Amino acid sequence: MSKIDVAVNKAIYMVFLTDVVLVTISALLLLQFESAYFSGLTYLGYYVPGVTPEWAVTARPDGMQWMAARSTFIQGFLTFIVLFNNFGACVLPL
Repeated sequence: MSKIDVAVNKAIYMVFLTDVVLVTISALLLLQFESAYFSGLTYLGYYVPGVTPEWAVTARPDGMQWMAARSTFIQGFLTFIVLFNNFGACVLPL
């Protein structure tokens, strides 16, 4: 391989490594955020019995399903992979 090929390959590896690091950090921050504020996010349909305010429980629309479980790390990781999937395509042309 030429020196240009080697340099481009190193740049691509760096972009993918950066993407994985950002996705991992984002997924961990999502878990931290949900553990701190899950019961108060009633506008997203989250519900914790005994903790969620009564006004939010009675004001919900008919047919609304409450979400009582927080996200897992894998769910957050896959969510942020999808959100950041264009990171490499945006950076490589520079």
